[in-house]
Amino acid sequence: MSTSIAFEPLPGSDPADTETITTRPRRIPTFEDRIELLVDKANAKLGPFLVFTAIILLFLNIYCYFAVFIPFHYPQQKDEEEDKERTNSNVGYIANMIWSCYLVWGIIANYFYAVKTPPGSVLDEVLPENEGNLYQSVLLQMDGHFNHRYFVMFLTYLPTACVYYVYMGIGPFLLLTEYEDNDNWPYPLPQALVAFSIVLAGAFSLAVGGMGCWHWYLTLTAQTTLEQHHNSVIKDACKKKGDKFSNMYDFGVLGNLQDFFNIGRRGPWYTALVPIRIPPIGNGKRYQKSGRGYAIHFGDDDDIV
Repeated sequence: MSTSIAFEPLPGSDPADTETITTRPRRIPTFEDRIELLVDKANAKLGPFLVFTAIILLFLNIYCYFAVFIPFHYPQQKDEEEDKERTNSNVGYIANMIWSCYLVWGIIANYFYAVKTPPGSVLDEVLPENEGNLYQSVLLQMDGHFNHRYFVMFLTYLPTACVYYVYMGIGPFLLLTEYEDNDNWPYPLPQALVAFSIVLAGAFSLAVGGMGCWHWYLTLTAQTTLEQHHNSVIKDACKKKGDKFSNMYDFGVLGNLQDFFNIGRRGPWYTALVPIRIPPIGNGKRYQKSGRGYAIHFGDDDDIV
């Protein structure tokens, strides 16, 4: 049998609260909530499958380009009377192969670096209450800092290659209408896959190209996606007060490009055009400031590296 013991506050402590604590009843999930939860779980499970599918489609287009498009535009010359045309064709063939291999290298290398490079994360420890505003700033700048370059360059190489792919595929696409079946088709890839790859490249050039343009805008203005939303709120507040908002990390287009590609400290300007692994400036928690806007200090251990 249990006995109830009255609570006696210790000397100097606050008096006991005799008010009854009421808890908010738990909300019953609606049908829409269950559907949203189901979709989230499905997306988490489908993630690896979607990545694998994207890789398969990428290599399908690469194979189609070198097995169909290149032989179509640069057929083998067998007649000795066509030596001059053969020479001009060889020059164009070599230039085209160099450009094509460069685009393929840029796509695969930047995709690999973007996936394998740890993007950075928020702080593991819990910050004091008086540093809560700093935690939000660290979150805005740290997430995705170390693989940002490779992600943006992947969004640049892929739509560029897709546009060039569609350009090179116009001739083979028109040739499809002259063959009713695959029996007389002179290339190893079926006609349906060739047509599908061209349509797929056109769709990717629009979708990924639009996303790439947005991220280039953020890069040239020294912002991340979260910072752009955060700065837009501050900009509206400053506008209501009659003030002008200035991004404290914005060094202009040229300065932002130099910081983004780490030009000057870790490599010359042409390293921006080569898909190699170059770490970004800083540790993701503190950046150089332009002297405009409101400076935020993160501590002595967050100096630029």
